[in-house]
Amino acid sequence: MDIGLTARAILFYFYQRSLQDKSIGVTELANILETSKANITQVNKTLAEAGYIDYQPYKPISLTSSGQQRAEKIYKRILLIESYLFKTLAMPFYQCRSEAFSWETAIFESTIQTINQKIDINIGLTGDIIPGKNNLLKPTKSLKSADIGNILTVLAFRDLDSINNVFLDELSFIYLNTIVLKAKVSDTIAIFCNERKIILPYDVASKIIVE
Repeated sequence: MDIGLTARAILFYFYQRSLQDKSIGVTELANILETSKANITQVNKTLAEAGYIDYQPYKPISLTSSGQQRAEKIYKRILLIESYLFKTLAMPFYQCRSEAFSWETAIFESTIQTINQKIDINIGLTGDIIPGKNNLLKPTKSLKSADIGNILTVLAFRDLDSINNVFLDELSFIYLNTIVLKAKVSDTIAIFCNERKIILPYDVASKIIVE
């Protein structure tokens, strides 16, 4: 069954929270998707009629078996697309996520496979777990806590929308790349990535997730 953009977004967030053993309600969904609670309720009813969710007013909503399968596919596609947009276009995260929802409804599976060949993500851009990637727990080590001389891979970012946009080019460049931590001076960190030297303040380095 074909479903609209809002319905796909709702399935995404239901699935995301289920991986965290959490739930998400109508009010929070309405705030995230910038729509009315009445609209979310109506879409939930549509998803229930389609057999994707078990929906009863004033009770926690859960995905059905078919809903789980549909939501997982949407979830994985969204995380891949938004990572690709950040890596290639250095968009702010909120824009990457918004664009990813729009792209996901129209993009061909062959294009998804091509993107997957270009970038290989083990977790989402902001640390979301991806089933089947052998990452049962979110990585939490930050660049700020690493030691000088460490050779690291940049996996994701914490609270990416709070980072000053002037650093987006540098962050998109190091994303999914190997870096070497060269120095910690004053309140900054110096790293090398593909022979390029990059200086980042501690508050930015603390939001870069590495392994």
